[in-house]
Amino acid sequence: MEVAGSGSWPPSTSFYDREDFSMQVISAAQARRRFRRIIKLLQEGNSFVITKNGKPACKLVPTDASAQPSPG
Repeated sequence: MEVAGSGSWPPSTSFYDREDFSMQVISAAQARRRFRRIIKLLQEGNSFVITKNGKPACKLVPTDASAQPSPG
């Protein structure tokens, strides 16, 4: 598995590539440095696999907006 480099953001390397499903692969160090950007991308529907020592450690996927409680 290839981890996306530190060049452009979001990374162009995908762990899973299908027409309707794509997960960006990023290292734990990249996730720490770019946490705010990752949150924004999650809100836009992007998903991520975070790796530790080059191995998948977890997945970050966006929540279903209809399942979130409404404010107030």
